[in-house]
Amino acid sequence: MKSILCLFSGGIDSTGVLYKLLTSQEYMRYSIHAHFIKIINRENRHIAETRAVESCVAWLKENCRSFTYTENLMDFSSFKNFLLWDSDITFFMAAEIIAASDNMYKYVAHGVTKTDVDFANYGRRIERSTNILTSIVSSYNKSIEKLYPIKDLTKQQVWDMLPDELRKHTWSCRRPIYTGDTHKPCGMCKTCKQMIDMKIGWYADK
Repeated sequence: MKSILCLFSGGIDSTGVLYKLLTSQEYMRYSIHAHFIKIINRENRHIAETRAVESCVAWLKENCRSFTYTENLMDFSSFKNFLLWDSDITFFMAAEIIAASDNMYKYVAHGVTKTDVDFANYGRRIERSTNILTSIVSSYNKSIEKLYPIKDLTKQQVWDMLPDELRKHTWSCRRPIYTGDTHKPCGMCKTCKQMIDMKIGWYADK
């Protein structure tokens, strides 16, 4: 059985992708492999994301069909003055997973929505990340197709698609505020502002 590699972070978009891959009839002929990269950088969001990923994975395995889950860590905490684009990192890791496999992967799935495309320079960023993916995979004489299961949906529509219980496990803030063992969204980053505008997630009642 061919497999789909899903780049997963526990955010609304990637959770929407994984949920759709696990529940939509069109993907039932594929096995699903979700991979999470703990990216440690100056935003310090890896703790909140890890908690979200663990909760989402547990819920999805209990309520949907079975799938493979893996993770790895990339530590960029010594880089204080710049951030690497998440898509560059995730597509690089996806390429290495695909290159090491025995031609088992048909697609690599990524959480791109209609909302994302509206951001300046998005097309240039995704083109660069795609070049990273294809250049590494092709160097091993392999090929892969990209898959964007929620590209025709807005972030609001992705949120509406998710079951209520699954929504509660997601995390999208890029600069969480930690107090002891708890964390809350910053309310100032790009994704927080999107959710404030749409009144979804933590801001639904505000």
